[in-house]
Amino acid sequence: MRLRLVTRRLELSGNKAFTVLIPLVAAIGLSGCNSKSEATNENLSAAVRQRLEQEVGTCIEVAAPQLPFDLPQRSYGIDPRRNKADALVKAGLLARMEGPYVFPGTQNPVPGFHYSLTDDGKKYERTVRGLAGNVSFCGGKRELVDLYVPAHPPTQVGGRIPTSFTSKVVDAPQWMSDPGMQTAFDPELRLGVQNDDMVLTLTKDGWSATR
Repeated sequence: MRLRLVTRRLELSGNKAFTVLIPLVAAIGLSGCNSKSEATNENLSAAVRQRLEQEVGTCIEVAAPQLPFDLPQRSYGIDPRRNKADALVKAGLLARMEGPYVFPGTQNPVPGFHYSLTDDGKKYERTVRGLAGNVSFCGGKRELVDLYVPAHPPTQVGGRIPTSFTSKVVDAPQWMSDPGMQTAFDPELRLGVQNDDMVLTLTKDGWSATR
């Protein structure tokens, strides 16, 4: 109602130029509000951060597809399963007891170790899709470090484009920094800056990121 009164006053004063400029400025102001769809670093980074908030920082596989599990005390050649399992024991995620072990296809038991989940381990244990369905230990969050803005992003809703970025693990539990864990689970357990990628999709509400 105020806009109509002002327009009438301007018309009566003979200054008709302002009757055109006033609605024009309003139109420009409204068009600037729809900036979520622009492929700016701010908008694309916000989409990637929102996706990272839904994920864990990093995960490592347990030495067996399920818990608890058994391993022989002696093995022929290098057995990385023992190194990883014992590192998890020292980190407090698994408990180890001596017990019998039967090799597949045999019936005679040999000395072995029985590995089971500890109370601390239960806080971080989960089954993660993409890791062969194995039980894994996960923790921390990923923080966006830098984002590559695509040169020719889509401008229509539903358009998709891949993008690359770097991120690092933050708020990692203490066991992830244990030297024994770092050695046994290299390169899985890397907390520094890493390269990553996602797919960005333009929606009616702005940008979204998916794996």
